Amino acid sequence: MDLIGYCYPLENSNMSITLEDSYKKHDTYCTNVKKISTYYVVEGEGKFIIHDEEYKVKKGDIIEIPKDTEFTYVGKMKLLFISAPTYEHSDFIDGRLNEI
Repeated sequence: MDLIGYCYPLENSNMSITLEDSYKKHDTYCTNVKKISTYYVVEGEGKFIIHDEEYKVKKGDIIEIPKDTEFTYVGKMKLLFISAPTYEHSDFIDGRLNEI
């Protein structure tokens, strides 16, 4: 995987914030089956593929991915992933490989 993530503990147990360093891409397409996925591009640029639509992103952009929507991303970016309620790995279903 070309991604490293750092999850920071918060006093507010209803949300979580993770800083993800993406060096190339997310390995698979995935679907969040429990909640909306929100990403903020802290550094870099790349693209998100959301429900087979491609979106170019850069520093300062916010990406909101609806529940039950397949997505992946590509690029050298630092992403802030905000999850409310708290992120649980079991909320995501990994799908097909990201061949981009």
